[in-house]
Amino acid sequence: MLGGGNPVGGANPSGTSSNLQYIGDHVFVTSGSVSVPTAETALIDSTTAGNSYILADIQLACLDKVSDDFDLKIKINGEVVYGLQIDNTGYQQFLYGMSPIQLVIPPQSRIEVTLTNISQDVGREWFCILTGRVYA
Repeated sequence: MLGGGNPVGGANPSGTSSNLQYIGDHVFVTSGSVSVPTAETALIDSTTAGNSYILADIQLACLDKVSDDFDLKIKINGEVVYGLQIDNTGYQQFLYGMSPIQLVIPPQSRIEVTLTNISQDVGREWFCILTGRVYA
């Protein structure tokens, strides 16, 4: 546990935010609904606190049933550590059959989850949830 309690100090540990929310030795952030056009769009862009690492699960879902393709990137300190091209033929499979993306986030690191609509310049609604356990 990071010194007991909430190491970041956020008074409201619920709801959507661009900042990681710490509760004891757990952490989460929820993007809320984000419109994703052909420009690379951040769903999550946050920096970890303290000197502990995080074992994280990342889940994404599209709120629009569309035939668009998307490019997913997960970056740590500006470096792409995970990439995936999501094609429209797997819409239902993507929402219901994809396991969470698991990764280790080092201490004091910037984590970014971005999406780009690579089919057409129409914003599609996506959301992203990062949950994890904090280790000393």
